[in-house]
Amino acid sequence: MQFLEDRMSVISQLFERYPRALTTAAAVLVVVGAPTAFLLYQHSRLGCKVRHSTSRGSLADLPLQDVKSMPESVQDKDAASKTRAVYDVASLSTLGINISPLLADEEILTRYLRRNMTAFSRFPQAYALSLNCDQSSRKTFKASHIQSLNFEPGDVVCGAYTVVCREQDRVEFGMALNQIRGRLVTTLERNDGQITFKTQTVMWQPSDVKAPMPLENPVLKFAHEITSWWMLEAGILGEKSPLNVLISLLSFLTVSIVSSPSSSIKRRKQTQTIAIDAFPQCGISLVTKFAVFAVFAVFGIF
Repeated sequence: MQFLEDRMSVISQLFERYPRALTTAAAVLVVVGAPTAFLLYQHSRLGCKVRHSTSRGSLADLPLQDVKSMPESVQDKDAASKTRAVYDVASLSTLGINISPLLADEEILTRYLRRNMTAFSRFPQAYALSLNCDQSSRKTFKASHIQSLNFEPGDVVCGAYTVVCREQDRVEFGMALNQIRGRLVTTLERNDGQITFKTQTVMWQPSDVKAPMPLENPVLKFAHEITSWWMLEAGILGEKSPLNVLISLLSFLTVSIVSSPSSSIKRRKQTQTIAIDAFPQCGISLVTKFAVFAVFAVFGIF
């Protein structure tokens, strides 16, 4: 007891001597610590729900048979063996009865992607991508642009993702950043009364390039996982925020948040069937966005 009293006395003296500094430190701890804990919890929760795996090696070593748009330049085994690659897969299933039976698979996938890519356009990763885009490319981040897409070859989303393959049950995006190349693949599969949505991400670069790729950076990989897993869950369950939140960063950590009630906020109390013909346009809460921005700022990602 005496030890505890002594400690409290020391803390009290410190607050009397350095009130502003300690108050600031405590505020920073709360602002950073709480969002970080929230993100770690969400990552753990989603990790238990979503089936996921990550493989590393050369393109020649990775199981990429389900990626149909790999460039010819790396389809040769010798060329593929001279690359360093990361292959990330995540999937989540739901009963087919939860999806509107009136829609064909192609339409389901289109509306699923419209909803998810619109949500992604408000994530910190999309903001970082927009910093390197010209004025015309920034239009591809707008919800009105994304909602108009059928995701046909040549369509561009968020400046960096170009559709290179479209089939009834799959859309494959091509990505390029400096010497890094990649594919982002979203597929829909029906099996035994279930529908499985799967997201595959593959990144590669020449093996002699030593700079790490985003999926080789622990913090960026964490951000990729929580984004990918959350989009699978929210896309299938139709989860949405009660507010339509638009985050605009005018400069580093200068955040302007404009939120308004959603034009049609309807709880899913009436039915368990996904309103897949009206996927929610905003699916990430203000708390989640703030948490991601805080963690990214701490690790100096921007």
